[in-house]
Amino acid sequence: MALGTAHSKYGREFPATPLSVMIRASLATNCQVKEAPMRGRKTSLHVVLTAEERDQLEQRLRCTTTSLGLARRCRAILGVADGLPLVEVARLVDLTEKHVRKWVQRFLKSRLDGLHDRPGRGRKPVFSPRGGDVRREDCL
Repeated sequence: MALGTAHSKYGREFPATPLSVMIRASLATNCQVKEAPMRGRKTSLHVVLTAEERDQLEQRLRCTTTSLGLARRCRAILGVADGLPLVEVARLVDLTEKHVRKWVQRFLKSRLDGLHDRPGRGRKPVFSPRGGDVRREDCL
């Protein structure tokens, strides 16, 4: 067994030190590390935030009463504005790339107002606020 390696139960050798330690050591010894080129297509969606918009998005993230969906959308917009690829943003905020793209497009179209749910979504009420059945109010 070589120095600095360990054997697994299957007889394979693997480094005894974690990858992050090896990377730091290679950087400290002036070894050149090649950065792999990014794969895939580049997105044409670029978000440029004003200082007020960035503050508003960060405030919504810090607020404890913000819904989970709105917080995810804010985090996604901030990630795209910071230059991260859509796939990476989707992984970080636990959405699909399709949904990240949808929310970025809505943000670019309507800015901060585009991040809210549209009215009329969800199930219609079964009971009216007056206490009767909504479906039978016309029959009275």
